[in-house]
Amino acid sequence: WEWPSLALPETLKLFMLKKPNRERDMPLKNIYRGYDELDLLEQIYFGKKTLQNQRELNQAKRLYEMALIKKPKFAKRIPYQYCTLLTQAVPNLDPKRIKVILDKTAYKLTKSEFNVAMDRINLTAGWAKKYLLKEDRIVLNKTPPKISISVSQKKALLDLAKYLKTNCTEEQLFSQIYIIIKTHELNNREFFQLIYQILINKERGPRLAPFILAIGPDKVRKILEKT
Repeated sequence: WEWPSLALPETLKLFMLKKPNRERDMPLKNIYRGYDELDLLEQIYFGKKTLQNQRELNQAKRLYEMALIKKPKFAKRIPYQYCTLLTQAVPNLDPKRIKVILDKTAYKLTKSEFNVAMDRINLTAGWAKKYLLKEDRIVLNKTPPKISISVSQKKALLDLAKYLKTNCTEEQLFSQIYIIIKTHELNNREFFQLIYQILINKERGPRLAPFILAIGPDKVRKILEKT
């Protein structure tokens, strides 16, 4: 039975509790939904998200309590999607490297939160290796593809590459990307698509700022400079 090696036990408890009187089946490729649901219930339980309907609120809180193995305690969680990205971006899931990345993002964690996060990341790695769809896998280009870009786009890419030499946080990088777009009078969507095409041969991808931090600003800088 694979579930214990792919996801936290709370996700299985939640799955079994939601409709206990009905036979249910969840394909293991969709196991990430259990994490998303558990994280949402936790936010509702601790008042980080609200439900207007009191009955639904009480049901959500009760379901969360029943799904837990330990006493409820709020902590920052790394979204499953970002865990999946980290499993592909960080060789050997080096905890020190992951800690450096997270400290620069909105997911900066305490020591205990980080230990819990590493459990989730390690389990996610096992799931991703076997069940992550080919089209969802991230393969970073070693050299940029041959695509046509304008003079303004080229200058913007070089500005971004230059900025990536700084020790920036996710918030700082997010702001700088929009400053660069505005400076060179570019279309937001087209510029983001261009960067994803250069980096991973796709028109879209994970949120750009944390994505760049995960795969490594220096790696991204070198690719952009070659474009």
